[in-house]
Amino acid sequence: MNKTVIKKEPLSFQEVSLILDATKHFPHLVYVGPRTWSRFDNIYKIYDGGSFSGVCAVNTKGRYAKIGPFVLLPHMHGKGLGKALFQKIVNDFRSSHYLYVASSNHAVIHITERVGFIEYNNLLNIPFQIWIIYQKMSWKVLWAGEFPSFIQELMRKTKMAKRERLRHYYLPKY
Repeated sequence: MNKTVIKKEPLSFQEVSLILDATKHFPHLVYVGPRTWSRFDNIYKIYDGGSFSGVCAVNTKGRYAKIGPFVLLPHMHGKGLGKALFQKIVNDFRSSHYLYVASSNHAVIHITERVGFIEYNNLLNIPFQIWIIYQKMSWKVLWAGEFPSFIQELMRKTKMAKRERLRHYYLPKY
């Protein structure tokens, strides 16, 4: 049986390359460039049998945390690794932060709902601090010099497949 290990540490150049290659084919994940990955507040990596299998970033503002982007390498899908990684992040942040997720990926939505997240019915109800996190993430893309690549990849993925609408979730406090 393969041993699964989750580490909170920066990504290596090799791991970033694997992520960039894997995300080219996923319409649900907007482009995150190599320099932007190094600018996220928290990086959680998952390994299966000693091999890098995926990553999830967590960005914070005060007592609020946005989970994502979230990427599993294609050959690692369906093994429960995404759920394990997501649950670890929830366990680490739940007692100290209000948690938020936005995704159009059915697998991420399924995990999110199973953990107990509730969908916002109205975007106006999303806390101001979450909008600040989005602003902060946008600045990180700009500072990394990856905004043109971000826009180009967003347009390509929009043509590539019909994306589902982005759904927004929060986890109620205990």
